[in-house]
Amino acid sequence: MVQDVKISLCMIVKDEEEMLPRCLESVKELVDEIVIVDTGSADRTVEIGRSFGARIIPYQWKGSFAAARNLSMDKARGKWLLLMDADEEMPLETSREIANLLNDQVVEGLILTIRSYRNSSSGTQTEDVPQIRIVKNRKKYRFSRAVHEQMDGSVVRSPHTLTRRDLVILHYGYLDERVIAKNKRERNEQLLLADIKTRKPDAYDYYYLALERGFRQDWTGAAKYYEKALQIADNNMQWVSRLMKDYISNKMNMGQFVEAVETADEVLQTYPDYADLHFLKGYALSRLGRLEEAVTAYQKAIESGEGNPAYICENGTGSHRAYNALADLYNQLGNHEQAIQYRTQTFEADPSQVQVLYTLVKEVNTHLGPAAFRAKVEPVLDMLNPSNVVLLIDACLYHGISDLAFVYISKAQKLVKGGQYPIISEQLTYLEGLAHFKKGNFPKAHSMLLRFTPQSPYYTQACLGLAYIEWIHGNKKRAQNFIENSGLGINGYRQLANLFIQEAERWIRLGEQRFPDSDLFRQLRKQLEEGLKNS
Repeated sequence: MVQDVKISLCMIVKDEEEMLPRCLESVKELVDEIVIVDTGSADRTVEIGRSFGARIIPYQWKGSFAAARNLSMDKARGKWLLLMDADEEMPLETSREIANLLNDQVVEGLILTIRSYRNSSSGTQTEDVPQIRIVKNRKKYRFSRAVHEQMDGSVVRSPHTLTRRDLVILHYGYLDERVIAKNKRERNEQLLLADIKTRKPDAYDYYYLALERGFRQDWTGAAKYYEKALQIADNNMQWVSRLMKDYISNKMNMGQFVEAVETADEVLQTYPDYADLHFLKGYALSRLGRLEEAVTAYQKAIESGEGNPAYICENGTGSHRAYNALADLYNQLGNHEQAIQYRTQTFEADPSQVQVLYTLVKEVNTHLGPAAFRAKVEPVLDMLNPSNVVLLIDACLYHGISDLAFVYISKAQKLVKGGQYPIISEQLTYLEGLAHFKKGNFPKAHSMLLRFTPQSPYYTQACLGLAYIEWIHGNKKRAQNFIENSGLGINGYRQLANLFIQEAERWIRLGEQRFPDSDLFRQLRKQLEEGLKNS
């Protein structure tokens, strides 16, 4: 740590034994002091805090997060105060850079990017929000509001407060399991309602009341609060752009897609380069069947770009999420080559979106054929990296493209030759066994799957494959032994049953293709569907 920088970590906690260790571990090299105000933990939170050298201050909860947070700041002795919650984590690169920045004697505070993870129907999304998280230890810098507390505005407006959007703190508190576990929604609304009884409510109050209603899927109740907030909001404040965006999202949740498009057009007059608004407009237009207009909206989201510092943005609306939406639209429009191009750009923009690669593999195989893989799929991966080749093998097998999987298995085997990648080699052995299984070469699959021991991460699935092979060869006792050995219990039998159902579906589908005029396979399909319905 840079010399002459004294940093106190200030926190308020209650029952955070699950999250607190990760948080404190992430800042232990940065801070000199940890001050934790505990509001009544009944688990190991206090013990964990003390194990990191924290000073624990017991506090009787008075219904105000601001009061509790200000107490932690009052008790801190450092020159600088770092403000974090237990469900947050500081990446190492952020910690290192902060230590250097605070060596500047002129700096009053730091505004960092809080990257919040949220669940959505398409997976986990992230949203970046700038917040003041480090201030000089001055009495004038304190919080107000009982809930969704805010730092005194003077430090935010100070010309000596630095905004560093590239320095990130990760926040996990909005993931569904955390929200449910902490009962945040009802608690926050009750605190807000109690707080505004003591003073005149402002737009910020109504906005957060709308959010709380929305989180509980009370879209009508949320709409009333959004409208109250909009009546008195100051458009010069940065957070109002987010208010507008969430208001439009709420309209779509109510099924008001025409109104959502109209409102988006009005708001874009004020915020023309806000990618999130163009993205929402694109989604609303697609729901209305106005696909060409939706394409234009998503393209404008991409033109607006990622991370505009003027707005509070969801990550991906100006890049990979918009590309992916365009791919879906072009598939609906029947332009599959253009869809594949946008799907490729989706994965290139964010290679962590592995499911996009799986979709790309399916689309290239379906619309362009296996011969197009070298030109369309391989360029998005480093094919000299065996992990990437194994990923491609798995995607091919997932979509039943066994012949192509064997081509890439051969390539991967050459890359791992020499024993440099033992973990990948084991995975490759399993995938080769699976490829033979899917191809119907059961003797070869059987011999390969037998190689896995109970210590292997692939043992469970290998047992299921072996059980299937033994069953179809009439060795029912050995099949049962493999299911029991898998350790899956009742789920093992269920998964094996699903394998047979999938095989039945495959043969019925092939029969329908071979004999399209026969009623036999339609009757078999009906029997299969009825059996599944009653199972």
